Amino acid sequence: MLVVLRDDGRAPAGPETARGAGLGRLDELVERVGEAGVPVEVSITGTAYPLPPGIDLCAYRVVQEALTNVIKHAPAARTTVRVHYGEDEVRVRVKDDGSARAAARTGARVSAAAPGGTGQGLIGMRERATIYHGTVTAAPAPGGGFEVSLRVPVPRAAAEARARRE
Repeated sequence: MLVVLRDDGRAPAGPETARGAGLGRLDELVERVGEAGVPVEVSITGTAYPLPPGIDLCAYRVVQEALTNVIKHAPAARTTVRVHYGEDEVRVRVKDDGSARAAARTGARVSAAAPGGTGQGLIGMRERATIYHGTVTAAPAPGGGFEVSLRVPVPRAAAEARARRE
């Protein structure tokens, strides 16, 4: 299942790479994660607008990697994906409640850098965000679970020009 969710260049291209991944394909990703047993709730706020392709792919890949980590580390956790379209930025937050986490029995969160994991997912998310002058944070969430947040500025001129073309 992880191969279906993650495309890190080592797996065959999934359907989202053939037709272009982006936040417009978020429902398909969430459906696949749900089929893997992770309930996901999606909320989109602000007025959605077309993002520049690189930023759109960056946001999608951060959500994809965060959900992959939920499947690996908290497979029965309730998870929320929040996307906010701001006037000059897009923000994404993926948060799991940590329920049914194997590590919860020992009182510790299994991190992406734990033994058996390479930590490359979090590094990749940060590198993607940096390309677009954005930031990613990944940390235990207040009240339990884990949260990954992305903030990427969206150049207004680029967003407006793209909107005019479509």
